[in-house]
Amino acid sequence: MKKRMIKNRKSYSGLLRLGVLSTSFLLMLGNLSCSKDEADAEVQINETATTNAKVSSSTANKAKLQIGKGGSMKEVATPGNHFKKGVHHNSANFFKKDGKLVFKANGKLNRSELRYKNGFSQDAKKTFKASVNVTSKGMGRVSVMQLHNDSNQGPILKLQYRSDGKGSGTFGVLYRKKAGNKDVYKHLKTGTSGTFKISFNKRGVVVSGDNNNKISFTINNNGWKGKYYWKTGAYNQTGGQSRVLVNNISW
Repeated sequence: MKKRMIKNRKSYSGLLRLGVLSTSFLLMLGNLSCSKDEADAEVQINETATTNAKVSSSTANKAKLQIGKGGSMKEVATPGNHFKKGVHHNSANFFKKDGKLVFKANGKLNRSELRYKNGFSQDAKKTFKASVNVTSKGMGRVSVMQLHNDSNQGPILKLQYRSDGKGSGTFGVLYRKKAGNKDVYKHLKTGTSGTFKISFNKRGVVVSGDNNNKISFTINNNGWKGKYYWKTGAYNQTGGQSRVLVNNISW
């Protein structure tokens, strides 16, 4: 009888230890799972904050919309007031979708662009930043961000997307230090999207992408006589249909 009681106590003690170990193991798995979920949630929040910053109507209204081709181009003074219905003119379109501005243009030298209203002098210090995604396939070349001058002597700088005809392409910078000079071209990054920044500091210009590449140059003193300003959107340099998404605009 005593041997049987001792045996039962040992069995109970073994089961108790097994239960404690099982509970500890389950709690450990739960903690690991919670840590992973918390980490995933944190990554998701950061990604959303970085890539989905919506463009407000007030940001868009700091510019005017230029849409169409040549002498038939149309200007809209408050593009931020037309997000819902959009603007359609000369086989070009402008509207807002999922927080991003959508620019579409069909045909060579057709455009759908925002032109910053407040010009600045060559002694100013300004920064222009935007996230750009080119979703058109087979499009040749399209300018997506520009530094311009109101002296009607062409752009100082064009951030241009060049399609490889296979669904991808490259972003490069064409720039001139003085009106009348030929464009200098430099590669910036490969791909169909990126966040780009153009810094202007007393004629010193730096263009950077999210791959840490930088292109810099200095505009000649009085190389352009007018005020400088920014542009973003789609300005076709070759034929085809362009479609450019822009958000995270800061200017």
